[in-house]
Amino acid sequence: MTQRRRKLKGRKRSFPSAMIWISLILALLFVVFVYPKGHFLYANTEKPDESIPVTTVDKHHPEPDRDTEHEPDSDSDSDSDPDPGQGSEPVTDPGGDSGLETNLPETQKPEEDEKIAQNEKDQQHQETDSTTPPAPPAANPPVSQPSASPKKTPIFSGNSGAGKKVAITFDDGPVPGFTAEYLGVLNEHQVPATFFMVGTQVKKYPHLAQKIADMGFTLGSHSYQHSRLTLKSPDIIQEDFRKTEAVFASLGEVRFFRPPYGDYNDLITKTAQSFGLTSIGWNVDPRDWDSEDSTQIANHVLTHVKDGAIILLHEGKPSTLAALPKIFNGLTEMGYQVVPVADLLP
Repeated sequence: MTQRRRKLKGRKRSFPSAMIWISLILALLFVVFVYPKGHFLYANTEKPDESIPVTTVDKHHPEPDRDTEHEPDSDSDSDSDPDPGQGSEPVTDPGGDSGLETNLPETQKPEEDEKIAQNEKDQQHQETDSTTPPAPPAANPPVSQPSASPKKTPIFSGNSGAGKKVAITFDDGPVPGFTAEYLGVLNEHQVPATFFMVGTQVKKYPHLAQKIADMGFTLGSHSYQHSRLTLKSPDIIQEDFRKTEAVFASLGEVRFFRPPYGDYNDLITKTAQSFGLTSIGWNVDPRDWDSEDSTQIANHVLTHVKDGAIILLHEGKPSTLAALPKIFNGLTEMGYQVVPVADLLP
């Protein structure tokens, strides 16, 4: 009996201690699991912390695609800038407290930044202008500014004091199938002419060149292979004249030289003079090489002819061949006499 009482007394003493531990454990579980869940259950309804910057995207001015955006050209005109007041306002936090601006494209910088950038650019231009000498003017094309010699003394291109006399000249021959036809028309109208022949053509068709000489027409050189001599070195120019002189040697006297394309300088004319040649130009050019209309060619000659004129024509052109009778008849009606180039020299 006494032993049973002792057991019950021991159980009564341990019971309060167990309740305390259970209460502590339940309180701890409540703090860890129940209270936090209840707190965050309503967290979304609270105002967010305004210390965290909020960045929004304006649907009317979307952020440019950084993968495809190019830097603006520094030399572009001011017309490419946006119109003031349109798309130039910074996009800020809707709350109005953060004051942070989103990144804007270069074309939407604030006005002050644009002024600063422009001032820096102007300052750079001023420094460049003060330290860098002005760029020299662009060089003229080779035709008007030959590399061999820039000096260009005018060559004989007509004589206004010769009265009602003109000279007919032909370039680029002889040409098979055409030279004989040209000679036939000249002979029919009893018109003298000067033939400025190319050395390579004379070498290929010596019989045609000899026929021109045999009929008493004036012979002239048009270089060896019709190259632009102003682009050649002095040695090459000399060689060109030597080759031309060699192929013309059997034809008879050659007194005149016409530079290809009418392009010359003092080096070329002096070289021609050293070979006993007088350089000859022209002052009436119907551009027959670029026309298929014989009437147009003839009309140009007759409307531009003047006293002592040198008329430029070309061999190997059907339209030129057809224009010859019209030109000869028109000159006669106007009172002009066709003479060799030598007769126009002062």
